[in-house]
Amino acid sequence: MVESVPMYTDRQWHIVCLRSANPEMKAAHIAREIGISREAVRQILNKIGLPTKVGVAPILPCEFCQRDIIGRSNRRFCSRKCYADSRYIYLKCMDCGIDFKRREKLHATNLKRGQIFIFCGRSCFGRYFGHLNKSTEVTRILEILKENNK
Repeated sequence: MVESVPMYTDRQWHIVCLRSANPEMKAAHIAREIGISREAVRQILNKIGLPTKVGVAPILPCEFCQRDIIGRSNRRFCSRKCYADSRYIYLKCMDCGIDFKRREKLHATNLKRGQIFIFCGRSCFGRYFGHLNKSTEVTRILEILKENNK
């Protein structure tokens, strides 16, 4: 079985030799050495499948969605949406059982204040404590709602 050797033009072969001899050599230096533009070197490196950038920081994943971050290496999130979504956690309402999201910092502050009850909104809060306290007004409203639904 004969392995196929890629066929390079003289220019491509020269670029491959320079890059393999010195992997940290920038495209501008290779371009000066051969006498072509830096963009032409970049296009040839791309076509061959060799890295076009050298000395670049490693590509890190987004802290929220784990996709690779394209662009500056000092970013922690790939987009503003991932940054905003990373600030929220999902909780379950104690009354209706619906999953909802709330800012993590707000939830942590509420826990520090001793608020152990988790509700998706004021209506669930009122229903829950109305049932617990046997509030006559809330009980009356709930009875009226039950009668209207029948």
